[in-house]
Amino acid sequence: MRHGVSTEKARLAGLLHDVARLCSPQQLIDECSQRGMSIDALERSNPVLLHARLGAELARERFGVVDPDVLSAIAKHTHGDATMTPLDCVVYLADSLEPGRNFPERAALWELAQHDLAAAMHATLASMIRYLEQRGLAPAPQAAAAMSAFTPGKEPEKLPELIDIVREAALDKKGEDFAAIDVRDRTIIADVFAIVTGRSRIHVRSIAEAVAEAAERAGVHPRVEGLAEGGWVLLDLGGVVVHVFTPEQRSFYNIERLWSAVADRRARSS
Repeated sequence: MRHGVSTEKARLAGLLHDVARLCSPQQLIDECSQRGMSIDALERSNPVLLHARLGAELARERFGVVDPDVLSAIAKHTHGDATMTPLDCVVYLADSLEPGRNFPERAALWELAQHDLAAAMHATLASMIRYLEQRGLAPAPQAAAAMSAFTPGKEPEKLPELIDIVREAALDKKGEDFAAIDVRDRTIIADVFAIVTGRSRIHVRSIAEAVAEAAERAGVHPRVEGLAEGGWVLLDLGGVVVHVFTPEQRSFYNIERLWSAVADRRARSS
């Protein structure tokens, strides 16, 4: 037993989680409608998203599964949810990170899931939401709610303190041009993007390591990407995502302008 989860329940949920996955789009809509299940606009335009909730119903009807823990894990394995048990998390992560998935951070997320379910949920959801946002797509409401639930340090009263910790650690290492951008109305990945420049790759790594150590002392366990390369290091602190750049990388990606443009586009469309 790992993470306090029953292996028997995990095995059963794993066996049945995709029982409705091979239904055609019209079948999924018809089967859900016949059972009086709600279908939102996102699900109606992407019926495959219904297979998790329908799968829980089929597991109960056709296989006699009555355990609410198992049925919950099947129903939540695609989007997640604001309220998830350890079993829900295990099945969600097993499905999201199974070896057939081909994305760069899969192996690292799988390793994280062996030790820290909550951190793995946050990191996996963040990876999925970044993927969608890069393609101009919005996550399902359930996924957004799950992301919020598993994001540490997003309490509004803690944000100023966390930003100060990041700023002080970065400036103590002679980081340059520190900026903090409020992105609460633009993405659910974070509330604030903190950006700072290091003069070289070695300097960037030094700043990133100092920020990570300061966050750890404050009880926030960061997820760090890009430390080995050193041109752009990202530290995910939950409510605050820190970007440490070399001057060339900061100029190239120009995050300040990018996120200002996002705000402008959303203001014009509202």
